[in-house]
Amino acid sequence: MIDVRLIEEPELQFGIDRHICPRAGIYQYGVYDSNSKAKKKEIQIGVVGLNEDVELFYEWIERSSTIISPKPKIRQKNLYPAFIGFNSDTGFKAKFIVAEEITKRLNKKEIKALLENKHRNEMIESVLQHYYEAISYIA
Repeated sequence: MIDVRLIEEPELQFGIDRHICPRAGIYQYGVYDSNSKAKKKEIQIGVVGLNEDVELFYEWIERSSTIISPKPKIRQKNLYPAFIGFNSDTGFKAKFIVAEEITKRLNKKEIKALLENKHRNEMIESVLQHYYEAISYIA
C-alpha cells in the first residue's frame, strides 16, 4: 500500500510577518531584510547588447518599476495577482540603476560579421569573446 500524506505549505518570513505565498508576502509585508540597515537600496545593472536590445531592456526596467495590473477577467485571481513594481517605496524597497556608464552597446555590423563564420565552433567562440570583452570593459 502507498502511504499518502498532505504536507502543509510552510509559512515564509517576510519583512514584518509571515505568509505562504511569496508574491502576497512581499506585497503585504515587504522582503525579509526590508528593515535592515545593511539592505541595498540600489542595484546597479550593467548592460551589454545591440542598441535596440539595450533600449528594450531600459524600457523593461522602467515598466517593472511600476505596478503591473493583473490579468483582467480571470476566475482564479490568486494565480495572477498584480506586480507591485520593483522600486524604493513598495515590496522590495530598492531600485534598479541602469546608466550609460555601465552599458556597452555592441556594433551590429561587427556581430553580423562574426555570425557569418561557417565554422560553428569558431563562430560561437568569437561571439562569446566579443561579449566577454564588452562585459570586462564594464566590470
